[in-house]
Parts: sequence; structure tokens; C-alpha cells
Amino acid sequence: MSISVALQPLYVITLELTSGPVPLQVAIGGGSGSGGGSVGLSAYQIALAAGFVGDEAAWLASLVGPAGAAGADGADGAIGPQGPAGADGQSVTVVVVANVGLIPEPPDANTLYLVQA
Repeated sequence: MSISVALQPLYVITLELTSGPVPLQVAIGGGSGSGGGSVGLSAYQIALAAGFVGDEAAWLASLVGPAGAAGADGADGAIGPQGPAGADGQSVTVVVVANVGLIPEPPDANTLYLVQA
């Protein structure tokens, strides 16, 4: 099926409908290129003329295809500048004890107690 829409005597849009994707063939000829021509049909109006049934929102939704495959990772970016120095930390004392009962109460906040297995 083929539908032609004349926008002006020198501009013709022809839609050729197939069973797969709808190819759009636009034939433009003549004219001075001054931009003084009349306003043509919107793509939605052309789709209606080609047999699309539905409102403009449904037509816009019909233009969205399935998501494509993920692309390849890009190259690593350049190394950024050195960040500011962090605040000084606190020292921790590590103490190994034979059992939990040997950890003092209350435990020292700056001591890491490891229970020997």
C-alpha cells in the first residue's frame, strides 16, 4: 500500500507500508529555499493517513522499541588530583586473651581484644 500526501505542489511525502518496519520515503524537489512555504502535516497526522489508529500519545508510545544490548565499557578516565589529608586517627592496642572472661569491664575503648581459639 502506498499513500502520498502533497504538502505543496513541489513537496510530496510517500509512505510505503510493509509487514515489517515502515520505511518513509520523502521526495523533495524545487523551491527557493526561502522558508516561506506553508506548514505541513505532523508525523502523527501522516501516520493517521497511513492507517494508524489511536491518539497521539499511543502513536508516540508505538515509536519506542525494545531496549538494546548494553554497550561496551568505556576507557578509564584520568586519575584525579590528590584529596586533602584526613584527620589523624587514634592508635589501637591489640591484646590476645585466652577467653572472654579475661576482657576487663568496662573494656578499654582504645584496645582491640582478640579471644584465642
